[in-house]
Amino acid sequence: MCCFDKLEKDLFKLFPQIKDRTKIDYKFCGCFGTTSNNLSLIGESDIDDGILLFISCGANGIINAVAGVNVIEDLLTGKQNPLIKIFSPKREV
Repeated sequence: MCCFDKLEKDLFKLFPQIKDRTKIDYKFCGCFGTTSNNLSLIGESDIDDGILLFISCGANGIINAVAGVNVIEDLLTGKQNPLIKIFSPKREV
């Protein structure tokens, strides 16, 4: 069951009097992706070292985005950054 279907079912359970008078024209169940530890994938691709990834996802998107800017900058300039290991797409999760 799509999350929208559950929402619709719950809505009409709460307000049964509107079910016959309600027409839903559009439905969209948004996508939300995350990793098992809610940290983004930022750094060298685990498939090709020539590709840098910056996939800011999950509940910590803003924090990961700010950290990601620093990680990518340091990777490109050759600086050491302890966050590189934490966000690495090659990390163990």
